[in-house]
This record gives sequence, C-alpha cells and structure tokens, in this order.
Amino acid sequence: MTVSAHFRLAILGLFCCFSLTFGAAARSRAVVMGWVEDAVTHERLGWANVMLAEAECAITTADDGSFCFCDIPTGVFTLRASRIGYREAMRMIAVSDHDTLKLTVLLGDAPLQLGEVKIITQSDSHGAVHHDPVVELRGGDLQRQLAPTIAATVENEPGVAQRSMGPAPARPVLHGLGGDRLLMLEDGLPTGDLSASSADHAVAIEPMTAERIEVTRGPETLLDGPGVLGGVINVKRGSIVRVLPRQATGAITIQSESVNKGLAGGLNGTLPLGSWVLRADGSRRSTDDMQTPDGTLHNTSICTGNGALGVSLIKPWGVLGAAANLYESKYGIPGGFVGAHPNGVSIELNRRRYELLGEWRPTGALLRRVEAEYAFAHYYHAEFESNGDLGMEFGVLSDHFNGRADLGTHAIFDEGVVGIQVERSNYATGGLTFTPASTDLRAAAYLYEKKRLGAVLLQGSVRHDWRSIEPEEERESFFIGLIHKRVFDGVSASVGAELPTAPGWIAGTTVTRSWRAPTIEELFSEGPHLAAYSYELGNPSLATEHGWGTEFYIRPISGRLQGRAAIFHNTFDGFIFPRNTGHFSSSRADLYEYRYEGQDAEFWGAECAASYAVMKYILVRGNTSYVHGELLDRGSPLPMIPPLIGSVGLEVHLDDWTLSTDLHGAAAQERVDEFEEPTASWARLDAAIQWQRTTPGLLHSVVLSGVNITNTEYRNHLSRVKSVMPESGTNVKLLYRVYL
Repeated sequence: MTVSAHFRLAILGLFCCFSLTFGAAARSRAVVMGWVEDAVTHERLGWANVMLAEAECAITTADDGSFCFCDIPTGVFTLRASRIGYREAMRMIAVSDHDTLKLTVLLGDAPLQLGEVKIITQSDSHGAVHHDPVVELRGGDLQRQLAPTIAATVENEPGVAQRSMGPAPARPVLHGLGGDRLLMLEDGLPTGDLSASSADHAVAIEPMTAERIEVTRGPETLLDGPGVLGGVINVKRGSIVRVLPRQATGAITIQSESVNKGLAGGLNGTLPLGSWVLRADGSRRSTDDMQTPDGTLHNTSICTGNGALGVSLIKPWGVLGAAANLYESKYGIPGGFVGAHPNGVSIELNRRRYELLGEWRPTGALLRRVEAEYAFAHYYHAEFESNGDLGMEFGVLSDHFNGRADLGTHAIFDEGVVGIQVERSNYATGGLTFTPASTDLRAAAYLYEKKRLGAVLLQGSVRHDWRSIEPEEERESFFIGLIHKRVFDGVSASVGAELPTAPGWIAGTTVTRSWRAPTIEELFSEGPHLAAYSYELGNPSLATEHGWGTEFYIRPISGRLQGRAAIFHNTFDGFIFPRNTGHFSSSRADLYEYRYEGQDAEFWGAECAASYAVMKYILVRGNTSYVHGELLDRGSPLPMIPPLIGSVGLEVHLDDWTLSTDLHGAAAQERVDEFEEPTASWARLDAAIQWQRTTPGLLHSVVLSGVNITNTEYRNHLSRVKSVMPESGTNVKLLYRVYL
C-alpha cells in the first residue's frame, strides 16, 4: 500500500469515527413551522427560501407559504427568509427540548421597503448575535449578474476586481489580493483545482448551479485558511442536502449571450424518499470567440460541462451524506503579443470530486453541532500549442478532511467553533516543464469565539498550521538552486469588535495576523508556462510570508439607507510574487523570465457601497473602491493593482417587474510596475429588466440584460491580454429560470 493510500485510509477512518460515534447518540426532537407572508397584504408566499443558518438547513415554502423543519436539534438558530422580489428577513430563535415553535414570517410588501422586518413568534426568542457575510449574492440579484465564470458574476460587488487572460480563466481579486490570499471554496470545501497558482488556470466551479455566493472577511476566515487577508468566497451549491424537504423541488435554467454566441442550460432537483434525499444537478455551457468593439478576440471559446449527484440520510440525530461531482472544460488563451504564443494556447481540464459528510446534532447546551467532512479530488489540466503539441500538463490528487464542533455557551463565551483540518496533495507536471513531482501535506487546528458585552460584540480566532512540501527527489538545479524538502509552521490570529455608535449605525474593526507558506509552484517551478506567457523560476529558499491586516468599517442597521464603508491597511513581511526580471529566458527566447521572490509590501485603500430608497419603489445605489499597493524596500508599485473603480445605479420595482440601470467605470491606472502598461479611464452602461410570476406549481423568472450597451471600448487593467484587444462589446443576455 502506498503512502497516499495509507493517508486516505487514515482520513476515512477519522471520518467514520466522527460519523458512527455521533450517530449512535440519542437526540431530542423539536419542530419549527409556520408561514411566510407579504407584510402588507398578508398573502402567503410560495417559493420562499427559509433557512436555519447554524444548522445549514433550508427549505422552500409550499404553494400556501407554509414550511416545517422537523426533528431539528434544540438550540439557538438564525432563521432567514427570502424570496425573489422581496428583501431578506432575519431573526434569532431559540428552540427548546420537544418544543414546537410556530412562526409567521413577514417579508416587506415592496422589495425596497428597507425598514425593520418583523418576525412574529409564539415562543420567546433568545440568541447570540449572528455574523453575516460581507457580501451575499442570491436570488434575483444572482440571476441578473449570472455570467460564465464566478469572477464575472461577482465583479460588480464592492472591492472586487477581475483578473483575466481571456473570459474563461478569470478569477476574483479583493482589495488587490488574489491567488490563495483570496480563498475560493465550493460548499465550504477547497475546489481541488489550480486556479490560485496562475492566471491561465480556470476556477472549476460553474456559477449556473450556485444557490448563493458569499464573501467573508475577518476572524471567521481562519476557519478556512491561514493566509486569507483578501477574504473567502464560498459558492454554495448544496450537493449534500442537510434538511428533509417536504416535497420534490427543482429548477431549470436557460441562458444565452450575444457577444460570444453563448448558450447555457442547467437543471437541479431534490427528491425526498422517506429519510433519504437525492439531489442532482447538471449544466452545459458553450461559447464562441468573444467580440470586442475592435474586432474578435480569437481563441477565447469555452465549452464546459458540470454534473453532481448527492444522497443524504437525514435523522433526528443528524445527517450522513455523500456526493460526486464532475467538471470538464475546454477553453482558449489568446495570443498575438510579446511573450505570448503567436496563436494562443488551448487548455483542457477535468476535475472529479467526491465528498462525505457526517453531522451530529447533540442535545446539550455546550455542543450545537459536530461535523466531519472529507473530500477527494482528481484534477487534470493539459495545455496545447496551436499545432496540437502538448506544451505542459498538471495533475493533482488531493484529500481534505475537516472536523469541527460548533459550541454554544461555554466558559465566558456565547458561542464558538473548534476544529482540525488535514490535507494532502500529490502534484505532478509533464511536458516542457521541469517542476518536480511533489507531495504537499498540511495540518491545522483552529478556534473561533464570540462574546457580547452589553452592546459590544467581540470576535476572535486563532489557528496553527503545519505544512510539509517534499519533491519526489532532491537535486541541484542550475537555474533555481537546491530542490529539497521544506517544512513550515506558524500561527494566524484575528480579533474583531463591533458596537453601535450614532443611532442606527454600527462601527467595527478587525485586526488580523496572517501566515502563509510558499506553494510548490513558488518553490520549485522551472520551465516555460506557455499559457501564462512566462518562463517561471521558483525559489527553493523562500521563507514564510507574514501579514498584518487592519480594517475599520461603519454600516447602517435600519432605515432607507443600507450599505457599508471601510478603510483597510495590509502589510506583508516577505510578500511572495512572480517578478518579471526584464530578461528573456536563455532556454526560450520568446518568453520573459518570472522569478518568485519575497519582499516587504503594503496595501491600503477604501471601499464604500450604499443603497437608498428614495421612494417606495425606487432605489438608488452605488459603490466605489480603491487600492494602493507597493514594495516597501523599493518604493515601487506592485504589478496588477486595480485602479479606482465604481458604479452608480437605479432600480425600479413595479409589481412583477424589476428595471435597473448601472453606470460602471474606472479611473486611469498610471501607477504601474516598470514592465506593466498603464490603462486609460473608462465608463460602461448596463441595464436589465426582470419579470417574475407565480403560476400553479411553478415560479417563473426572466431576465433580459445588456452589458456595455453603448459598445464602449475599454480595457481592464488586470487583464493580461489588454494590449491585444479591449473588453467585450455590447452583450445582450437572456435568462429564463423556472422553479418546479
């Protein structure tokens, strides 16, 4: 048996211990039931989503607006209710042993009525403060912004920019930070792809099958990783169902785009069978080359397929579940400029991921939930030159285990989380590169706590990580030095405080100490990376990267005004990045050498997002963000820093219709690295019309939108292909989704 097989067997053993031990315990039984109603007409609303956040269980109301969570654990939960065309409602509820809690949830009679939303209960509510994500994209907002990639879907959110080498491999950047400093998760687990390592690698998540997308910053990010000063983006797909639905549900989606002759379709369904639940989803997306105001950007077509199947056993004591997911994609990277392949590069990738879940719902006050998750991913990625020759290939086998316990009141704290993570990755490359096959082993323990002192909310987290990166063989490289095993360990920590200030306002601050070990690519890369237009040279002697991050924010908590404003400052000791040496490689005279190095760096900036209901049915909104990044030793700008960006918009709701228009723009970016091109300022006009209507047994939603409707020529500063072509021209998109 190989070392990898021993590791996988050990992880499965841990998973079984969590699941079987907890599954044998006795549980109490409690019920939460009620109706979702229009706050003015008291019409009961079908197709509303109701969720108990801490239990990670959700249900869709029946045609008569009713919902019922049966056999749930006792404790304190955040109940959230939402529906397309209505503003989300949220309130803490307390469920006692053998209790039946009946609720009437009132959603605002108009989508823009931003006053306090009431939830009327027939039982007393007691609970702790619930921490929301900084950004949550769901429902109608998600449908209006749905794009071929996660990055394009969230690019209009405050503080977010889009790094790209064409439309397919785009990845989000937040506060100027990308890569694995901005962690991408799928259902709370690592994606298993290589999108964080290079700009040409796509994120292996299809946004069409996403239920919602969340962005988290602050102390809670240390539950997922140690060096994520940028934050965490979690795409919720719900492959493993955690609450027993009352009836079969599903949705069918069709979307088309004019700018690339794109067509996409997807479906999902959930079927209860006694205590068992089956869930399946699938999608297919195909586009031609992207059209711009200056012509066609060749070799940018996309063909993507995605499918998942999950099964859950849901009992009063908890959940046992398993899921399998397949993601395949073929896409192009354009060429035609200095450092690029003349005719571009084509990439084929596939990822297979398998998940196991065990969740125990205890009855005591100390433990709210104990959970064990295991995921195995097989990822393969090949890059082909225009003549069909293989340039290079990547393969990664990864195992990930996460065991955590959600705590109720304990010691001096109101609630908390304690857990461990273990991950192993077997990494290999082929083709023209000499990067060695390596094994990456990681282990971590973390603790998160929350406490309220009067009106002040305090949060804190601490995490210890250990990482070992071992090449298949040690050797001396003429180009990068001694390739040998490296072992790292370090501590991350974060604290936050939030308190009311002026009436209707909350102010908060977070301070984070991050720790990040160099990756396999940063240590051992050696050879041409044609799709990235670079000859990459690692640095086997790189030290760990340490960062200090502070953020101060204010936000309103009620009334017509909603939003958030923040300023931030991040400093790094040994910030690791690939620096253009300015020299062509002696081995490949058509490629610049990029050498990984660690230097002290600083990022600071601000962001603001706000919406205001000027009338009952009219909303004005806007956001803006700015990032300044520089190398402290040299006083020179860091490469690929987004300029000042922002948008202003208007949204009008008329019965079943939502009309919106937004003007997006960016200032010129002239503060650039010596090998980087400046970009000019630009402005782009978008508009959308959404219609939604309920018919017996169905909910229909149609979105007709136009992006860059004036066909403005503009260039994204974070695009590696901006010297060849501008961004896309006028794009008319049509989306139809029906909920069954």
